[in-house]
Amino acid sequence: MCGLLGIWTRDASVDSRAALDALTHRGPDDSGIFSDGGLTLGHTRLSILDLSAAGHQPMSSQDGRYTLIYNGEIYNHRELRESLQSRGCRFVSTSDTEVLLKGLEHKGVGFLNLLCGMFSFALWDAEQRELLLARDVTGVKPLLYYQGPDGTFAFASELKAFQALDCCRFDLDQKMMRQYVEFGYVWDPQRTVIGAVRKLPPGHLLRVKDGRAGAPQRWHPMASRPRKNDGESMDQAADRLYETLSDVVRQQLVADVPVGLLLSGGVDSSILAALAARALERPLRTLSVGFENHPGELQHARTVARFVGSDHSEQTITVDEVLAEFEHNARYYDDLFWDTGFITSLIIYRRCRAEGLKVVLVGEGADEIFAGYGTFTQLSQGWVNFLPAALHRYLFYRQYSGQQWGEFRTDFDELIRAIAEQTGNDWFEVVRRYELDYRLPCNLNMKVDRASMANSVEARVPYQDPRVVALALGLPRSYLRHGDQDKRVLRHMARRHRLLPDEIIARPKFGMMMPGSWLKDDPRLFDFARKVVCANSDLLAALGVERQVKAFFNRRERRGLRHLRRHLALSTLVWRLFVLELWRRSYFGDPKGSCADGLSSRAA
Repeated sequence: MCGLLGIWTRDASVDSRAALDALTHRGPDDSGIFSDGGLTLGHTRLSILDLSAAGHQPMSSQDGRYTLIYNGEIYNHRELRESLQSRGCRFVSTSDTEVLLKGLEHKGVGFLNLLCGMFSFALWDAEQRELLLARDVTGVKPLLYYQGPDGTFAFASELKAFQALDCCRFDLDQKMMRQYVEFGYVWDPQRTVIGAVRKLPPGHLLRVKDGRAGAPQRWHPMASRPRKNDGESMDQAADRLYETLSDVVRQQLVADVPVGLLLSGGVDSSILAALAARALERPLRTLSVGFENHPGELQHARTVARFVGSDHSEQTITVDEVLAEFEHNARYYDDLFWDTGFITSLIIYRRCRAEGLKVVLVGEGADEIFAGYGTFTQLSQGWVNFLPAALHRYLFYRQYSGQQWGEFRTDFDELIRAIAEQTGNDWFEVVRRYELDYRLPCNLNMKVDRASMANSVEARVPYQDPRVVALALGLPRSYLRHGDQDKRVLRHMARRHRLLPDEIIARPKFGMMMPGSWLKDDPRLFDFARKVVCANSDLLAALGVERQVKAFFNRRERRGLRHLRRHLALSTLVWRLFVLELWRRSYFGDPKGSCADGLSSRAA
């Protein structure tokens, strides 16, 4: 894992060091800078494979034509290395970076389709004077870029780097901030909450010539409709999944540093733990987390740890720790998203690092790929398919925004309409494509990446390996979900191959987030949130929710069951505003009102 930085400018006075320093947490082990004319490439390294100087970046080809900076892991790098060696390529390191460099040098962008991993990278071609940027299929690793009117081009792994560059404008995009308030994250695949900074969509590449970026182009040929596996039984599908996922987990356990696994006790992480334990010749290290006065899934994690024979440890998160994280580390939310689980994730990955784990496997992505959410049933039941398409799209909006109406209702409707056309109006697939292409990269993967890298820990996501994604997309719907049964093929695989106890395989989804009762009942957290949110009355007034929010924090007005539904809707808005205000202070200081400019009551 690493932090990437690039600047292409005619202004020789631009200093890249402060921007690179802003990414040190992503790579504290090493750093390097490469310059060629007006182009500067910077890299901070978290050493995982080949800890020697041979893995240093920026890395240049033997003839000096190509220079690469790369963030991520190529899990099939050994197989790719052997293939390249059979064609005469010689290697001087054991790093996957050199495999990526030589593969691009000899095969061009077509080499990307051979990669199994998570990555973002920039490749400089000194002969063509062209810069190539690319990002992995599901957007596990971030890549943001800036195009200035004067021809300045910059890219980085996080927003913090752009703020440290004098040549980049760093102003709030009021519209995208309102999209965040409405949905809890910016689902637009290219825009961010900073107006001049764009994100490269997952599975896309970007070519830059003379400091001018072209339009992002898709490099990965992900089918818009699922393949059909006619004639394949559930047993056969489960066996195929077992073989594929076993290979993926085995490859993702490879590292030159200690590797562990975050074990929640749910079926997703438990399956990974079972497969990893079978692949290792030594006990797997697992770590589980509980909360103060809320043990969560610890007992189920213990059951799994005993069953697979892992070296297991447990950690407890306190309210005081959560308060400290909110107050001091909101800056790590980066390209703004709302998720109370992010704060606990920051603590969890810090504990991993303290336990000596530099790499951990996590279960992110299984629900989106194998239809684990109740949303798949709610929005794709048989009776729903008889509803008019416009009403169906409205149900999508209600589900994902939590509102009856908002400023982005029409934009979201157009997005869902386009996805429906691509999937032949298969509403089950519409849910999966939205989850996979928008919510996963723009929200959930950002949580995992920012929280882990804030603590210099590499989080690996086996369920998002291209081989697993392709397999899942090709399965019949009945193998994924039937009635209230979710992730059927995944559970069937675990039972058929005796991976886990039956009580774990049958467990419903629980989720490893901050306990909801803390948010509404613990006076320390509740009072802190009240002070933060209510302090920016200009923002609340601009949104048209000042009276409602203040009533939410008035406990006397929140009593009684008749207020429950309204309270739940308001609590979501309040916590989005809480994160927004803390994030704003961390980036722009304490003056009130900067978030309110340009907001309208339509966003409420």
